[in-house]
Amino acid sequence: MMGVRSGKNPTLEFWPIQLHVPKAYTADANGANIDRYRNSGYNALTLMLLPGLWTDGTHAFIIEEADDDGTGAPGTYAAVDTADLLGDTSATFVPITAATSTVQRIDYIGRKRWVRCRYDYTAGSTGAVFAVVALLFSPNILPAA
Repeated sequence: MMGVRSGKNPTLEFWPIQLHVPKAYTADANGANIDRYRNSGYNALTLMLLPGLWTDGTHAFIIEEADDDGTGAPGTYAAVDTADLLGDTSATFVPITAATSTVQRIDYIGRKRWVRCRYDYTAGSTGAVFAVVALLFSPNILPAA
């Protein structure tokens, strides 16, 4: 195949980022910043919610985006318009309100440089275990093999 360089190493085609580490969450938290321009830029971004043990509370997730603030850092974050999110069943993560083992996936198709996933916890004391990861795909320039 012409134009394909990855061969037996598919990791040349994507970059994983851990937004929320796997643990029990009982307080609101901002996920790590995703710089879509890292390593000369990526054309595609997928976010995945990996649920674990749920005990109580409602666990909601808001995908946010920001422009560069002019210094190479994110400016003010705002919720992503639903037209810029593609999901398996909806354009956002379904909140965790009971025990589930369903992995949720959302594709970001917006044009902002910075993206993150904000976590919002409501009404509980023990919380839920989960992780959120992101995968940047389709690099503009492939890294050296």
